[in-house]
Amino acid sequence: MRQTVDTHRRAGHQSTLTHVFPNNDSSLSPAFTVLPNVIKKNQRTVIVHGLADFALIADGVIVDGVGAYGTMHSERGLTYYEVALSGHMIPQFAPVPAFQIMQYLMGFRDTP
Repeated sequence: MRQTVDTHRRAGHQSTLTHVFPNNDSSLSPAFTVLPNVIKKNQRTVIVHGLADFALIADGVIVDGVGAYGTMHSERGLTYYEVALSGHMIPQFAPVPAFQIMQYLMGFRDTP
């Protein structure tokens, strides 16, 4: 495999970066098109956010209920979790809430 890669490079084949949507993307956000169908077709839909994630910041989201590991709000088939002291790798940095969230998502736990 290594020899194939080196031969490919020597032959002058290089990838160039191109834009996925060169003429822009005017479609609606998946939050308005995809997510409603996912919620409708599933018994439980879960969105999880680690509060220490600085790439994706939860801005303007109000949640109810306070737990030892963060907050959550569940309404009409959608459950939103904010996990404190974790970034986007929640199972690595907060394994207990990650396990409990998965138990809820898979139906092994009745309440989030």
